Amino acid sequence: MMRNYLICFSIAYLLLSCGQGSDSSQLSTSKLTVNKLGLSKGDSRIVFVGGTLISSMENYGYFETSVIMHLPNRSISFRNLGWPADDVFGLARSQFGSAQNTRSWQPPSAEEGFGSKVLMEHILQSNPTTLIIGYGAEAAYVSNDAAFDLFKSGYQRLLDFADSLQLTIILLSPPKQELALIDETSLLNRNGWLNKTSAFIGDQAGERGYQFINLFESLVEDPSKQKYTQNGVQLNELGYQKMCDLLLQELAIKQFLEFEVNLNTSGEVQSVRNAKVTNWAKTVRGVQFNLTPFGMAYQGRFSSTDPLAIYIDGSLRGKGKDSIDIVIPQDSIIYAKIKAAVFEKNRLHRYRLRPLNEAYIYLFRRHEMGHLAYEMDDFDKLVLEKEADIDRLAGSSTHQINVEIIRPWQPPKNYRKMRCRPLFPILIPLKN
Repeated sequence: MMRNYLICFSIAYLLLSCGQGSDSSQLSTSKLTVNKLGLSKGDSRIVFVGGTLISSMENYGYFETSVIMHLPNRSISFRNLGWPADDVFGLARSQFGSAQNTRSWQPPSAEEGFGSKVLMEHILQSNPTTLIIGYGAEAAYVSNDAAFDLFKSGYQRLLDFADSLQLTIILLSPPKQELALIDETSLLNRNGWLNKTSAFIGDQAGERGYQFINLFESLVEDPSKQKYTQNGVQLNELGYQKMCDLLLQELAIKQFLEFEVNLNTSGEVQSVRNAKVTNWAKTVRGVQFNLTPFGMAYQGRFSSTDPLAIYIDGSLRGKGKDSIDIVIPQDSIIYAKIKAAVFEKNRLHRYRLRPLNEAYIYLFRRHEMGHLAYEMDDFDKLVLEKEADIDRLAGSSTHQINVEIIRPWQPPKNYRKMRCRPLFPILIPLKN
């Protein structure tokens, strides 16, 4: 009942705000910001919302996996509410309209604003603590200033609604399009509108005190060459890799931590970075200790003025002079497992968010299969189970390190100072 009340209240808020301006004096000023990503000491839920740019992030999982690897001991969960071809009015996610629309071949024009209601419900049901908004790519196709003003009004109403939820909010601008399947004139026109969109979103972020990440300026460097997109519009895998790097950079999160251990000539630990060393002890040929890397850092370096041989969990992993770069194979395998688990979790959540047989379960044909709607709640349980697997995999692991200090060969005794008797008598010839 409380959830239904909150949804109804928020929908009423949006409808009432449609006729009002965005008076900055009425904006919420109490942002629950702990850091750039808005992580608190308790449970944190990072939610992405937007069109194709956001929905396709789950096909690769780079950003989510990187944050989990960097902060394995934090209670962080992710939800991707992106919807292909969606806009700030939730037009794509409105689909057939509500159950009142019994003519699925016709758009639900009689239910104006239904897409915004669905969008708001999706955001509320995801219980975000941080909301990352990635709308704006649709503005590339506006034809005049009136159409662009319509986009701006819808974007502002979405931000007004987000303000009412007291969240940490991060705004993304859309990236440039690349030259593919269209002529240069059309490309310049589209990127011109995207440039205006990016400037508008940046202004909104500045006025409201939000974090702003300018993908328009940073992601696609040369629009005349197709490099980061599949078709000039949607990002490819390389594009999402770069998008991940930019997000991590702007949010002050390093993508891959590297540990470093510096040893002196006796094998004593002089300094440690991004790791913890415990149970240090001398051995016959060097030293041994336990190493626990921070943030799932599975690669790093051991440094010493003397040559070293590094054994990790009993296996030789490096041998050399001055410094040795190490990759812990067990943890690199765990990284791949976490990435696969993130992909599976997002797949299950997508089935919950957008069931293929929605018309039969919830809408105008629910009289046929509506009795099975309760099974959709099972997807929520499956998502939680998969997140538990991710948390288990992401726990920091401790490794046994054996360091063998390789020293130059020395004779067991100083033979130069020893007087040696000849083994055989020396014959001295007699004089005649």
